[in-house]
Amino acid sequence: MNTTDLNECAVCAEKCNNSTHKAILCEYGDCNFTACKACVRTYLLNTTTDPHCMMCKKVWTEQFIVLHLNRSFIINDYKIHRRTLLLDREISKLPETMHAAERYKRIDVQKTIAADINEKIKEARKVLDNLITQWNDANRVLHLLKSGKDVVQEVERKKFIMPCPNNDCRGYLSSQYKCELCTLYTCVNCHELIGYQKDDPHTCKEENVQSAELIKKETKPCPTCGTRISKISGCDQMWCPECHKAFSWRTGLVDNGVIHNPHFYQYQQENAGANAAPRTPGHVVCGGLCEWYIFNNNILRKIKSGTLMPDTGVELRTYLADIHRFIAHITRVDLFAIRAKVRDLSDFEEMRCKYILQQISKEELAKTIYRNDALRKKLTEMLHLYELLSVVGTEFFAKILESVNVQEAFITEVITQCEEYDRLRDYCNKQFKAISLTYNQTVPCVSKNFVITSKKYTFTVKKVKKTAEANEIGANEIGANEIANEIAENVIIN
Repeated sequence: MNTTDLNECAVCAEKCNNSTHKAILCEYGDCNFTACKACVRTYLLNTTTDPHCMMCKKVWTEQFIVLHLNRSFIINDYKIHRRTLLLDREISKLPETMHAAERYKRIDVQKTIAADINEKIKEARKVLDNLITQWNDANRVLHLLKSGKDVVQEVERKKFIMPCPNNDCRGYLSSQYKCELCTLYTCVNCHELIGYQKDDPHTCKEENVQSAELIKKETKPCPTCGTRISKISGCDQMWCPECHKAFSWRTGLVDNGVIHNPHFYQYQQENAGANAAPRTPGHVVCGGLCEWYIFNNNILRKIKSGTLMPDTGVELRTYLADIHRFIAHITRVDLFAIRAKVRDLSDFEEMRCKYILQQISKEELAKTIYRNDALRKKLTEMLHLYELLSVVGTEFFAKILESVNVQEAFITEVITQCEEYDRLRDYCNKQFKAISLTYNQTVPCVSKNFVITSKKYTFTVKKVKKTAEANEIGANEIGANEIANEIAENVIIN
């Protein structure tokens, strides 16, 4: 029997059609094995391994399965089979998990003990801090008395929390809401000036109080200078335009690592060469992405201000800064996070321990394993795209740094490189769309100015006129075929 005959199934010998016996050609070009949809579905529901070709045994991608076997099959019959298969795999590992379960139980006990001790430490620390304060006060008074001076109230060391609202002052308010430069007090509730005395007559306006509350709610103070910083979207790292320090939005602590905030790039571009650490020109750490200040100092000065990207009209300098910021973020933040997540999702030992210790049921174990397995596959596909963007982007800046062209030839080369990377961005967005359609989940989307947003794509199912064939296929199959058309028309399939 010819295994590449698209008109006849190589398994059941039935004639192939466009419905339940639609011909499914193996995903891999060196195989060319063909079987009908019904036989492939039956085979996958009876195999105990990951979905694969029944001839060459190579594992099929999730996208190929959804595209050719339809989502209705994936989210119903195959989902039940897959959950059972994954659960059985983990259940078979229970005997070898017993030692880990015993260790996990001891860990739980120690966590409880440590938590109790930590609470006691917190209480003891409060008492100790209070005693230290009293001790310092007593010694201060003792020193003043011994020196024959009057005992005066110690001036509290000020913690500056926000800029002074006085337009003619550049000072900062202390925790008492007093500016030490202009000596004016500010209202705690509405953030308006009171006067030179804290109890000067003042009436808060309701709109000012609401505005102040909104500022407190939606902004956080820079840990260095106290300037209020807002966060619209993006990652955890913030950058203060006043003191030029990066900090974590979540913890409020200064971030001394690599700065990849877009406002930092804008500042560096506008102040080329300012505060740059002295390094060898063109220095690239470990062959990775070049530091921005090096590129800024050595390359951007060769590009005339006002040079625009064709079609978009974006200034070339700004465009390069956007690309570098994007590559730095995915290389130094996203890749590490996704790789760690994939590793965690591949290990179910902790879940098996919880099951052995009766902390979760078998149903909860099955749900978690299936969900984590699907998320792992999705993140793995995303990881490959991020790695592609990172590697090509790093080479992109290396080529520009090493270019020997000058003047117009150099500008042309840079624009060409930018256009090539933009095409890669467009390609990856299409692949992200394919991942979203395959897993029915939210995926990243890279905008034209290289800002990462989240997006979930949905299928547009067209109305299908009822025919005898449509009645035979059924409503689910019609929708599934439209899904296949949606992917085929909009997504590049490798």
